[in-house]
Amino acid sequence: MVKKIKVEAIIEISDDTHVDDSLLKRTISSLGNVESCKVDNNFEENSLAEKPSNTPTSDMSISEIDHVINDANKIYFGTLSFDERKFVAASILHSASITQIKADSGYKSKLNKPFLDKLELDSSYSEHLLNQDKD
Repeated sequence: MVKKIKVEAIIEISDDTHVDDSLLKRTISSLGNVESCKVDNNFEENSLAEKPSNTPTSDMSISEIDHVINDANKIYFGTLSFDERKFVAASILHSASITQIKADSGYKSKLNKPFLDKLELDSSYSEHLLNQDKD
């Protein structure tokens, strides 16, 4: 079975060294077939700060957080901040409990308590999440 991965790296090299696409392909081809690669020899560290993040934050809507979770093949909690982990955990818990939420209206309040007490989520966010019908 074959799978595809995407690798992004920032490499510090001396000023007289030039790296192009073919050099990079030859270097990493021992890992597998390189379908495409892109080298930016004019990289500036300021461009990292301008890159929009695709991780959940308190400013994101529930559907945006769901989109982040659904787009990820795996979620590496080590790469998420503590607050981001809370939003992902709440979304996963909601998805896992959607059948019970639909069947038992009292279950929403039972599930809302840990959202507010343990995860310390905003009550309006928690209510909105629990009132969603899709998983």
